[in-house]
Amino acid sequence: MKAGIIAKVLGGIGLLTLLVLGVAVVANWNNIRIRYHVMLVRDAQRAIGPGNEPNFKYSMHWVRWLAEGRPDSTTQHESGWKHEEALIKLGYCEQRAYSLTNSTIIDLSKTLAGHRFKDALISFTMSRDGRQIVAFAAKEDFPFLEAKIKEVEAKK
Repeated sequence: MKAGIIAKVLGGIGLLTLLVLGVAVVANWNNIRIRYHVMLVRDAQRAIGPGNEPNFKYSMHWVRWLAEGRPDSTTQHESGWKHEEALIKLGYCEQRAYSLTNSTIIDLSKTLAGHRFKDALISFTMSRDGRQIVAFAAKEDFPFLEAKIKEVEAKK
């Protein structure tokens, strides 16, 4: 009889625990999705492949690379772009284009060096026409970035 009571109590505790975990997951679902995509964008930014093996094997990055079938760096970058698009759709990140008329991307990079951007997600690419720099970053990083662009443009 004691065993039956203990089993019921433990079963009730187990159900309560599952219920609490379920509520926590539902309440944080958007944050969980954002963390997932941030992790995979970072992986793509550190793309590894033939001739670019990771220095420290057995890291989570290396294990994911093995689990994905050792994709080349181009495939990893393409995967990262899909996750960047997902972060934009979730409203966590943005892409903005800038025209640098009095400076270069190198000048901007020197100005930005050492600043810690949220989730280290910032990246720059050239627009298709080659006339603008397209920045990808967390939304809250853009005020700082735009201030630095104005500063660099004003120096020259």
